Amino acid sequence: MTIKKITSFLLLTAFFAHSCVDAYDAETDAPDPVLVVEGMISTELKHHLVKLSRSKPFETVYRFEPEPNATVYIEDNGQQIYHFSEESPGHYYSKVAFSGVTGSSYTLHIETENGDVFRSQPQAIMPTIGIDTLSSRMVTRQKMLPNNDGELILTNIQGVEVFAEIENYDETAPKFRFEQVMYVQYITVIEPQNPDSPLDYCHMKIDMQDMINLTVPETGTVTGNTIVQEVAFIPVERKYYHGLYIQHTRLNRRALILKQYSLNVDAFLFYKQLSEQLEADGNLFDPIAVQLYGNISCLNDPGKLVLGFFEASGYRSETFVLPGEPLMSHRVSLKKTENLDHLPRQACSYELPPVYWIY
Repeated sequence: MTIKKITSFLLLTAFFAHSCVDAYDAETDAPDPVLVVEGMISTELKHHLVKLSRSKPFETVYRFEPEPNATVYIEDNGQQIYHFSEESPGHYYSKVAFSGVTGSSYTLHIETENGDVFRSQPQAIMPTIGIDTLSSRMVTRQKMLPNNDGELILTNIQGVEVFAEIENYDETAPKFRFEQVMYVQYITVIEPQNPDSPLDYCHMKIDMQDMINLTVPETGTVTGNTIVQEVAFIPVERKYYHGLYIQHTRLNRRALILKQYSLNVDAFLFYKQLSEQLEADGNLFDPIAVQLYGNISCLNDPGKLVLGFFEASGYRSETFVLPGEPLMSHRVSLKKTENLDHLPRQACSYELPPVYWIY
């Protein structure tokens, strides 16, 4: 929670405290759990995932409540059907790896164990746009982070802001969302007491996004046919990279894997509303927090509520390498390199660097 949010909350609390005579403990009726759908396919060749769960009451701690034993499949506008199977509770993967086709439309079908039938609106896959160059600058940002005692404090974080120039030659602005994965190379000394110790050459991939990153003209800078959009923030210090706390290691190189998803109008509006609610600062004219309705409905009971969204997007990823360690304010440029998106989340090579090693 930011300082602005805390201040707004305290002001509102003080206002209501002086405006009320008697304290009132509001009671909320626990609604019946409703189906929650998290489904997406893209032009990436893989086994695609649809997650089904049930909602929880407002007061309870969130815990994934899977919806098991459902029948799930996706149908394209050419009547090709892709069947899904439940690999773990509530997690349904396509039985075969496939890639969506740009320009085609896809519809999600679900039948739950109790006989309810759900269907999404058809979702068209839009084309992507290649990004060949990124610009960057070193900045210091402030963020509320826990200290060693678990208390949230305002923390200065030095890092690299990364911007993409997105060319647009249509009458309407391009609609994309971005995800960021940091590829980190590190070298581990296997026998720390041995000066001639063999080495492990390792890498780790760390998800970096903490917000929904959309290409929105209001948040990007529009120049002619180009939108300059911030696509990533890369902290300099390794302590901000979750999981990179391995003894006797030396940080070697970093690279940004930038994932781009093209959005149709339905998906863009859904993410835009979601982003506005998540990033509201608690001001008087912030958007009112309301339930976000997706693109899925119940066929046998049209009045039945269902939450979530089925997305069909074009997918593209590019990898940009940062300068050697340590990062310095006068050299933070990123250079496009061989795409590392296909690599596993973590791997090591004994004594010799792997073939994909960045020098």
